[in-house]
Amino acid sequence: MVKYYLQEIPEVLGGDKKKVYPKMLTNRQISTKELVERIQMKSGVFREGIVNGMLMTLADTLVDYLSLGYTVKIDGLCSLSVSLEFDDNKPTEMEGNEDKMKYRHVKVKDINFKSDKMLVKALRQRMTFERCRGGVNRINRSAYSKAERIERAVAFIKENGSISLYQYCALNNLSRATASRELKAECRKSDSPIDSYGAASHKVWVLRKMEE
Repeated sequence: MVKYYLQEIPEVLGGDKKKVYPKMLTNRQISTKELVERIQMKSGVFREGIVNGMLMTLADTLVDYLSLGYTVKIDGLCSLSVSLEFDDNKPTEMEGNEDKMKYRHVKVKDINFKSDKMLVKALRQRMTFERCRGGVNRINRSAYSKAERIERAVAFIKENGSISLYQYCALNNLSRATASRELKAECRKSDSPIDSYGAASHKVWVLRKMEE
């Protein structure tokens, strides 16, 4: 039995009326080692070292094909393709129909994952759900504007040397998802006073070094 709760949609996405959607209450993340052990146990044939090697080879092979512009379909699992984004600070709006947007730079943004219909069907047949709490989980409302939140972060960094995602959330009463999007967008600005350092759980935000 999998538990779920009802999550409020932010007004910017949901419009004037309040809307909600069901969201699964996830357990912890399964590690690669646990996944390998599970595959080995279910197959009863392949040793863990072979399964682990195949997963690593699969990831490397996906990079081979995706980097050449192919999409990849894995029957019963998913289809994969690459999404792009601009890697420059130029405007994204065309100045007119004749604007050819010359001299643009792009980079890989992410990998698009489209699940196979058979995988979705198998999950629907196996999963049952139970609501884990009453009411609706509300979106955190910050009492500060975006500019004020950045100013508060700058003041925090000046006093402490850096600020983590958790600290930014607590400082400005934001959800992790909203705070992450906001900081990512802020760091893309060439005139932003802050910049990111590190990666994943070790990522922090510091004052940007301005060129003299």
